[in-house]
Amino acid sequence: MKNYPKYLTYSNRNNVPSVLNQAFPMPDVNTDKRYFPKNKLLFSNLNSKEDERKFEIAQFYKFLKETIEVEHFLVIPAIANLNRLNYSIPNKAKEDLFKIATDEAFHAEQSLAYLNSLKQQFQINLEDDKLPPKFIRELESQKLNKTYEDIKELLPIIFGIVTETRISIELGQFAKNTELENSVREICLSHALDEVVHSSQFQALGEWLWEQMDDKIKELVSASFTDALFYRNMPDVDALTVCFSYASNLSIEDSKKNILQSYTEEVVISEMMEVCEPTLNYLLKNKMVSQTQIDNRIRVEKDLLKNNFFDA
Repeated sequence: MKNYPKYLTYSNRNNVPSVLNQAFPMPDVNTDKRYFPKNKLLFSNLNSKEDERKFEIAQFYKFLKETIEVEHFLVIPAIANLNRLNYSIPNKAKEDLFKIATDEAFHAEQSLAYLNSLKQQFQINLEDDKLPPKFIRELESQKLNKTYEDIKELLPIIFGIVTETRISIELGQFAKNTELENSVREICLSHALDEVVHSSQFQALGEWLWEQMDDKIKELVSASFTDALFYRNMPDVDALTVCFSYASNLSIEDSKKNILQSYTEEVVISEMMEVCEPTLNYLLKNKMVSQTQIDNRIRVEKDLLKNNFFDA
């Protein structure tokens, strides 16, 4: 594959995809370990250990729902769209990328089984539980944006790159966190090991495609990457509010007031930049976005947050 970037595969990592063993753990109701990393900003606003427990279980439940949505509505569509691109991706690279769809379908199945068990054991009942995550809705809105009409077939690939370049590191942090329940760590570890391969392959695809584009298309793709970077990685205050309301038995309105005491626009942007660092480093390294673009967008997002949330 001349001129195609090198990438990881399961064989050159001496690993096998988790889909092949078809094994994954279920939650342990008797454990006193956490189901989600402690949110130090919000735990002091909860009144009891029981409320704290409900809050972290609700957050992991939301995380699993997001995982299912990411696999089915971001990553698998990206793979499906490879055949619609006006670029002749080398056969071997495309075949390896197609394998990702099988892995991701299993991750969704794995997440659903654990989610269902969690819901049953802890009687989880969250408001707006059928709604897609906010970032999915915002990414989908790009497809209706006439600005991106000329790159509509590339948009799923862009979304795939933006999500795959963050997920293996995020899952790895869960797996290493000894405060978390063993089944949480185990399910995240098996997923993370797969995602190391997926991230490498999406990064190689992005680099190769970028080199095939003319300047006009690059400009549009760069703008879309910037949009997607912020949409995908911004903390979802609304989702936190739902989890907090469930844990505290406060109304959605009162829960949001509690959260916004801690989640200032500075905190939201800081958390966003921390989570998106691997993706941003990749995009900057390959000159797919510029630091000026990012700095300008941060200023815009801070103003939007202040006007939409904090001055309301």
